[in-house]
Amino acid sequence: MEKHIKTSMWRLIGTDSRGTNLHKPCTVSGGGKSELSKSISGNMMFSPLFINNPQQDFDMVDTILNYDKYPSRFRDPKTADSRPILSPHRPLGSVIKMLTPSSDFTDAYNQWLHSFPPHIMPIVFYVKRFYKTSWNGNWRDHFSMDLINGESGQELKFDNRLIMASFLRVGFTPANVWRTYKMRTDYIPTAKLQTEDDISASITVPTKHVPQFQPYRSRPSYKLTINCEFRLFQRPDDCIYRGMDEQCEWDLSQPGNFIANFEPLTAADARNIVTDVSDFEHFTEPMKETVMKATKLTDREYFVCSSNTRIVNGKPTANPRYLQVRPDATDLRETYIYGVAQRMLRGIAPNQELAVPIDLMLIGRRISKPAPGLPNLAVYNPIHYQELPEFLMDVICGMSWQLSFNHWSWL
Repeated sequence: MEKHIKTSMWRLIGTDSRGTNLHKPCTVSGGGKSELSKSISGNMMFSPLFINNPQQDFDMVDTILNYDKYPSRFRDPKTADSRPILSPHRPLGSVIKMLTPSSDFTDAYNQWLHSFPPHIMPIVFYVKRFYKTSWNGNWRDHFSMDLINGESGQELKFDNRLIMASFLRVGFTPANVWRTYKMRTDYIPTAKLQTEDDISASITVPTKHVPQFQPYRSRPSYKLTINCEFRLFQRPDDCIYRGMDEQCEWDLSQPGNFIANFEPLTAADARNIVTDVSDFEHFTEPMKETVMKATKLTDREYFVCSSNTRIVNGKPTANPRYLQVRPDATDLRETYIYGVAQRMLRGIAPNQELAVPIDLMLIGRRISKPAPGLPNLAVYNPIHYQELPEFLMDVICGMSWQLSFNHWSWL
């Protein structure tokens, strides 16, 4: 059980000892390594679930709950599914799937789903999540809004507890406004442990030589990789937004860092940052403590702040860098739990070497044209951009092949 990060509610969280081992070969800057290796939880935000008109919205929820044509929603008439939405035999994930337009459904059913405003379905999902058979269909008594100046408010509550919905931040609009998307009601961000970065050694091994991989015997071969670095070369693009890149703020608060393109700041700068209370509060605790300590630096001492990148030609650079100690070397508890789980899953003894095969090979890389004034990054071509014929050839050759007939790896 885990307590919700923003509310008093508790949730059951399922775990799987197998995990998924991702490998992204032959990529370059902008290829998406950081997005794969970091947990998405740092980009999630929570806020109340708003409704427009309580009576009308609740009536539409009732319409969806009592709809009698769900069994005929499939294009294939042989497909049958007559479980009611509020049935204990239909899980929340199934409800989300059946209320999401799909090519498996008829055009008329998809059109019926589109007839509801976007904010209605999240209400249905929360009703499903909290519903108990003892309510006998009377779900309205458990959902309400506060009265504000005699009028109904718009923040949805369940049994007088405020419902906090999760949203994903995916960048900014041209007007510098956050672009956010509502997450599924049953979404829980996965835990991640980064094991590779820029330099790895790899090999492809025939199945018969690794009998400990019994759960994966259906594969003819396995790809194994090992990290060759102790420190990972990080470009924390989002660190300039205070509190957004929790990992970067924690790393920069630790001693013994290797840092590039962050502005060297003085004690006076630290005092100015602390004085701006409203913005200072956006930092995570490690960065707050770092800035507070920096207010006592001497005249010839400097510090760096995650939100203050180096000033180049009068403006902050967009290329901050630092070396991050490998997460599996700093988060020893999670690394240990992961290793024990893998050994128990495959029956590997403590004195045996643990090697975890790659589950997914993720190809692809950046293909954006170079900006004016920037030199080529390769002698033959800007490495970030190629015309389609050359690009397709490069992607095909850049894959790490696992061929069953002779078991070799091409990097």
